[in-house]
Amino acid sequence: MMSEQQYLLPGIPDRITIEGILTRAPWKTLCTLCAVNRAWRHAIQSRRVYDARTCTKSSRTLVVLIHNNPSAAAPRDRSGSGASDSSATGRGGVGPKNPVPAHWRFAVSLYDPDDGSWIKLPSIPGITSGVPKFCGCAFLDGKLYILGGDDFDRVYSTREAHMIDLAAGRGVWERCASMECPRSQFCCAVNNGRIYVFGGGCRPQIDYSRDAEVFDPEKNTWRSIADMMHSRTNHTVLNLEGRLLVIGGAVWLEAEDEINFQKSGGDELFEHCFNPTFAEVYDPRKNKWRTVENITKREKDDAFVVVHGKMFVLRPDSVHVYDVAYNSWTFVQPISWETQLRNGAKDCSVRAAAYVGRELVAVVGRCAEEDYGIILLKSKNFRRKNALMTWEPIASPYVFDTDHHPILSIQL
Repeated sequence: MMSEQQYLLPGIPDRITIEGILTRAPWKTLCTLCAVNRAWRHAIQSRRVYDARTCTKSSRTLVVLIHNNPSAAAPRDRSGSGASDSSATGRGGVGPKNPVPAHWRFAVSLYDPDDGSWIKLPSIPGITSGVPKFCGCAFLDGKLYILGGDDFDRVYSTREAHMIDLAAGRGVWERCASMECPRSQFCCAVNNGRIYVFGGGCRPQIDYSRDAEVFDPEKNTWRSIADMMHSRTNHTVLNLEGRLLVIGGAVWLEAEDEINFQKSGGDELFEHCFNPTFAEVYDPRKNKWRTVENITKREKDDAFVVVHGKMFVLRPDSVHVYDVAYNSWTFVQPISWETQLRNGAKDCSVRAAAYVGRELVAVVGRCAEEDYGIILLKSKNFRRKNALMTWEPIASPYVFDTDHHPILSIQL
């Protein structure tokens, strides 16, 4: 047990040190202070500092991003890393003769918008790709969760769940209870201290799901909840005042279309089965779904973000806000891509965004001549009615996958 006389700073009560000094320090500084001595490590890893930052409203906003990690060495073979829910590989395992290709190596990093710094988190043990592709990403009570997804050397999507306690400054991933169903390309949301997951697909079959489940972190258990009304993947979920709105994505087709889907390689039919206006809302208190009619004329490449309980849509050329009472959209402002177009882009669209300090940090698809890539931008003048919203670049040491680029703002 810690001695009460072992102060963090000699002669200064720990409460003053924590509330007066450590609540103002950047999160990465706290991680460094864990190595000072036992007292500092205990103060941070016991979450005393995190609790003080939360109570004094002095926590800082960081942005979680998953990106390519091609320079990373191929992880060790899975043997000895613990039991896995998806042991069949089908690729002969990973080793010198069958390394993980660069485009299948991923990492998760924290971006600090205050100073522009990046902190790359360790790879998840037992995941040959570092982080599963098409996984779900959620943040709850200072902990970051990575759920499901596809790993390079596994035939099937995984149902595994992993957690890293960022609030305690711990740099170690821990296994949580696995989901009831394997899934990838699904959506997840946090509500009332629990994590909800909806739908998705499962390799190697072309199989979309409408099942849903919820995770209770205190009990470390998953349980099934009411199925969605339709099967889908690549969809979006938004928390609107405790109700979870699921919108867009690819809706599964009739069984007879599966053969055509496979013959076409999937791409052509996949485009056709996107239903931009397809929406339904889940009420956790009643465990029931209902359809939301004509919520939007959304294009496939629109992006949504919730700010202070209001839902905004980022269309290629404008921002609109949703009125729940009238099930309608109101124009907020135009969007300009002039700077990006001057730098060689032919077309740009927001793929995903997070609200940070009154502006947006956005993952943007940039098309130029015969090239397509993902860039990171910060908005200017977001939500200023009728003011032109523009973009400025964010320096990133990483490259983002064109198909898998989740983004999430968190408080630490």
